[in-house]
Amino acid sequence: MVKNILLTALYVSIIIFGTLLSYTGCRVFDFFTKGSTTQTAAPYKPPARVETLEEEQPAVQARINELSEALIAKDVEKAVELCARQDIYRKMFQQNKDELPNLGQALKKAKLTDVGAGYTHDGARIGEVTAAVGSEAFSINVVKENGQWFFQDL
Repeated sequence: MVKNILLTALYVSIIIFGTLLSYTGCRVFDFFTKGSTTQTAAPYKPPARVETLEEEQPAVQARINELSEALIAKDVEKAVELCARQDIYRKMFQQNKDELPNLGQALKKAKLTDVGAGYTHDGARIGEVTAAVGSEAFSINVVKENGQWFFQDL
């Protein structure tokens, strides 16, 4: 009986302690670290007015150029930084390193051709880049997260 009361008191104390820490913005382990400070970035908030395709074009084009240059140089880590699903693309790029310059060259003339009408509930925006290779055109999904565009489907 006493054991149950002590366990209940312990659980209640832990819950109250955790609740108080969450209200102060501290993480639980920060409390135990001497002199720690919590530095959290403010969550990304999309702009009040949704950008047009023309307004998004320069930012996406800069990312296309970065990716193209990284692929031509066979810089796997730089190319992976520009992709949304980094684990998948790291493996794929490493396995096909000799073909990366061909992909980079194909992307040189790619253009943003479509953007979503707005932002999702978590602040993301979807777009589409089209790359012409010979007589074929290929679509590449891009996603804007935290204000930066990333390649989603290469």
